[in-house]
Amino acid sequence: MLATRYTDRFVQRGLTDLIASMFHELPALVIFKFFGIPDNEVETIKAYAGPLALFIWGRPNEVEQNHLLDMLGAYAEYSRRHITRSAASAKASGEFSSDFVQAHIEDPQLFPESYIANLLPNFLYAGHETTTSMAGNALRILLENPQQWARICEDPELIPNATEECLRTVSSVIAWRRLTKHAVVVRGIPIPAGAKLLIYSGAANRDPDIFKDPDSFRGDRDNAKRHLAFGYGAHLCIGAPLARMEIKVMLEELSRRLPHLRLVAGQTWSYSANTSFRGPRRLLVEWDAAMNPLPADPPPIRPLVGHAGGDPQ
Repeated sequence: MLATRYTDRFVQRGLTDLIASMFHELPALVIFKFFGIPDNEVETIKAYAGPLALFIWGRPNEVEQNHLLDMLGAYAEYSRRHITRSAASAKASGEFSSDFVQAHIEDPQLFPESYIANLLPNFLYAGHETTTSMAGNALRILLENPQQWARICEDPELIPNATEECLRTVSSVIAWRRLTKHAVVVRGIPIPAGAKLLIYSGAANRDPDIFKDPDSFRGDRDNAKRHLAFGYGAHLCIGAPLARMEIKVMLEELSRRLPHLRLVAGQTWSYSANTSFRGPRRLLVEWDAAMNPLPADPPPIRPLVGHAGGDPQ
């Protein structure tokens, strides 16, 4: 299991930045398999993710905007190259490629290369950055509520519902922008057509009309799944099942191997400066390494480079 192999890398240290040592890489390796991204190019794609969020949801100045545009142009060019080479390789070998590329091979008029290349950056971004952030948010709030952490360590059956409560209270997507097509009245407040709105789903997830004692974290909350962390209806995130599974698996592994995990006291929390996405850049944790047995010769995982902050040694 990938989560086990990642934990094996740091379980004997007694101190790590979980973002750098696990959460930064693992979701990317999973989602990139769906699109045929080679392992040795994962960090290239990760490097494009930050500029995409800052350009669309941040407030960059003119100099920063020009730099971000250059990065996004490189991202688009990479996507075109990847689609072209993947299609050529699949045709030459006769092997099945990613669903996107396969659709292009089978019907290039319905799924032209340009269409897939335009979609690819968004799918690659949404498929891992939000999960990385969500994992960091989840571990932080669980460790800030040690009784809740102890409960899932003692009973892993509680992890799926605790995952939903994490999504409700500390979602990695807290707001989204909308432009109204028609005038509407929401709870007595008139909103004209053409209004630019910032929809704060993070507030909806703490609506006292829906959730009793909404600011409290309760892993056994019976209606935790009513959150809007993945949107709703026609706007429901298509990657929600995968994200849920990844968070659940990482919580299972960490609670099983490191039940005595705790936050490093006094650490400073920092986040990307944008309106919609929220997740800690670092998550320093510590534990008594002597309580963990040495892993039985774990297979190596290619380390990625370039993540800000690195990992404490």
